[in-house]
Amino acid sequence: MRSDSLEQTITIRAAFSSYLVLSGVWVLLAIGYLLLSLRNPGGGLEKGAAISGGVALLWWCWLLSFKITVTKLFLEYRDGFFRTTKVALSDIAQLKDASIEWNVLNRKIRVPRLLVMAKSEDVAISINPKPFKRSDLKIIRGAISN
Repeated sequence: MRSDSLEQTITIRAAFSSYLVLSGVWVLLAIGYLLLSLRNPGGGLEKGAAISGGVALLWWCWLLSFKITVTKLFLEYRDGFFRTTKVALSDIAQLKDASIEWNVLNRKIRVPRLLVMAKSEDVAISINPKPFKRSDLKIIRGAISN
């Protein structure tokens, strides 16, 4: 698959809904603790606000790391741990929806993945699609397929 018609670089990042779902409850908890600590100074509630705010900040930082970039020559994926994988568009054989299984407490959990299959290897990139909007992933698929 090659995208010679790609005129500009396409970059997608984690969706706002991901930020809302993963850090929203922590932000609300931090605000609640902060309001309670303002009404009752010296009650030790500041620690709860700091911990809740810290957890929300960690979720935000983790989601900020997700990024997919498609240029005329390359597909680049940065995962949740700031690891970047790059594959040439000319080396991509196909995109494939798949899932991996994790065993947690003797139960199998299926986790979706978007596999970028390369001509030279079995799997070039395994993309976690959950943080991204489906419409953005369709744009990426279209850009690579053309």
